[in-house]
Amino acid sequence: PVAYWLPRYHWSDWIAMDLVATVTDLVMVIPQSMGYALVAGLQPIQGLYSALMGHCLYGPFGTSGQLIVAPVAIVSLMTKETLHEFFPDDDHDHDHDDAHYIQQKAAYASAIAFQSGLICILLGLCKAGVLANMLAEPVIVGFTFAAAILIGISQLTFVFQVDVHGESVVEKLISFFSELPHAHRNSVILAVCCIIFLLCVKYYARSSLPGASKMKFIPTALVLVTIATSISFGMGEKSGFDIVGSLPNGLPKPVNFFKYLNGDHFWHLWMPSTLITLLSFIESIAVASKFADKHGYQIDASQELLALGACNLIGCWFQIYPVSGVLSLATVVEAAGATTPLYGMVAGGALIIVCSFALFLFEWLPKPVLGSIVLVGIMGLMDTHKMKKVYLLNKRDFAVLCTTILITLFLGIDFGVMLGVVASIILFLQKSAKPHYSVLGRITNSDLPVYRNVKHYPKDTTRRSDMLMIRWDAPIFFANVDSFKSRINKQIRRFNEEYNYPRFWCLTIDFSSVNDVDFTAIEMLQTYLEELKKENRGMTLLVTKLTTPVEKALTVGGIVGSKLIPNHHVLWELHEAETWWDHHLLTLNYGHDQHHFAKVGDEIVFQNTDTLQRQYCHRNSACANIAAHIELQKEEEEEQEDNEQAQSVHGHFMANNATARKQKMSIAEDEDEDEVVEVVQNQ
Repeated sequence: PVAYWLPRYHWSDWIAMDLVATVTDLVMVIPQSMGYALVAGLQPIQGLYSALMGHCLYGPFGTSGQLIVAPVAIVSLMTKETLHEFFPDDDHDHDHDDAHYIQQKAAYASAIAFQSGLICILLGLCKAGVLANMLAEPVIVGFTFAAAILIGISQLTFVFQVDVHGESVVEKLISFFSELPHAHRNSVILAVCCIIFLLCVKYYARSSLPGASKMKFIPTALVLVTIATSISFGMGEKSGFDIVGSLPNGLPKPVNFFKYLNGDHFWHLWMPSTLITLLSFIESIAVASKFADKHGYQIDASQELLALGACNLIGCWFQIYPVSGVLSLATVVEAAGATTPLYGMVAGGALIIVCSFALFLFEWLPKPVLGSIVLVGIMGLMDTHKMKKVYLLNKRDFAVLCTTILITLFLGIDFGVMLGVVASIILFLQKSAKPHYSVLGRITNSDLPVYRNVKHYPKDTTRRSDMLMIRWDAPIFFANVDSFKSRINKQIRRFNEEYNYPRFWCLTIDFSSVNDVDFTAIEMLQTYLEELKKENRGMTLLVTKLTTPVEKALTVGGIVGSKLIPNHHVLWELHEAETWWDHHLLTLNYGHDQHHFAKVGDEIVFQNTDTLQRQYCHRNSACANIAAHIELQKEEEEEQEDNEQAQSVHGHFMANNATARKQKMSIAEDEDEDEVVEVVQNQ
């Protein structure tokens, strides 16, 4: 906002560039805003009023230094489609002279601006700037392409000066070709000359020819307006041009548009107003973000909502219709040196002067000139290069793009926007429900422990016959828990079939791309892992690269730190999981099949009695060290057992000796006693 950038404004460095951008903006926005007002089915003066209020009010609230807020093509077309519901006979008589009719139609347009501004203010206060990502890029490309076609058809009325009417595109084209013989020849010639001139200057400025870099500073629109107005004024009514006509001098006066609305029409405007708000905000954020990235500063999407809301909510009382960020104008003024929103505020002041004193200069301006300016401007909306890129990258997104084009053309602009929102949500849920995952293998020709997708690198990776590594590349939540379960089961089945159901094997899940796990996923994981361990008794489960929030959630959920995933089964890296499994596998085979364990050089060989397969474990030198350590431990245990047996035998021998001595002493005592008895008897 102005409270941030104005105290930091470098007057000596920036003021000159902003003044040049002001002049460039002014000479382009006047004819373009008048042309877009005709697209909206309104009077040219309302386009000027809308540009004036957008320029004056965006600067104090906005955060972009290059964005221009004024009437735009798509919002103008949507405004026309909305007004057509309440003024259905407008196509048959597009040049009404009834002042009350003109005022009432302008009031409905102002009511749309009021509702759009109110929605923007509420969303901005709720910090809902994330809505800028509501529409997927293929949907936006398809919608803008179709909108450009519809805008071009609407300008045929002014270029050929014929009555083009109808509800659908087909009806309008049929009406146009039926009226084509009655086209005004001078208007067509004038429009074609203007289009050729604008295109020549546009493409010359993009070339590498001499002076091309300076062509962007030529006010081509002003040159066309000046020349065409002079010709029209000089020829007078003989020219037969459909001209702008008299414009009310002075600044826009406050108007209470509510008194011109019939019945409950105000409440019927809410749905189209919401769609217009969404599109205008997305377009403004796209333009502002583009220049913010280029110039190295940040924009606040929520603050941009407040700025657009202020432009529409305040401006609606001064006969405007909804405004938005204009990419074509912003590109030109950025090239002219626009640095801060000050240039827009200065241009707004200049528009006040023009509206107050110079509107009579545009009375003889031919409408074919405005139509040609609009036709050249909408060519930028038809981005065929991006459509080709979408087709090459993702056929499903291209199908959505084509569907959006067809629905917008044949069912209407509102249906196109609603389809875009619904299609974007469906695409998001579909991609979230079935995210990408990878079966990993170790790169063979690398000294470092590097793991890659075996599907993408089939010749450069190797997989172990006793270890399945899977990386899940998305958060785990309610929408993709079933996909997680089914995909893990599918890979387990393939692994067992490929390696003939090994007796002992390890499932390692890489959680490096999992940044969130919700309650539904935790409940599912707990049940699923219990079933998995029951069905695969020889399986050991390891997890790697757990982020702190995910590890905390799994611990609180009773998964990590329990029998499902003990703490020592949670490791940092995949190569640590391999080393851990090598150690654990040695322990398993040593404990269960002693007579099938042998050490051959640096290789540890296991022979499984069930499958009669020899499994070699020679991933690194640590494996041989582990085996040597186990053998040494075995020898120490055997030696300890021998010592215990020797001590037992020695103790038994000593006990026997003591017993023998006692027996001898007892016999000796008995003999002595017998001798004494014999002596006594002799005596």
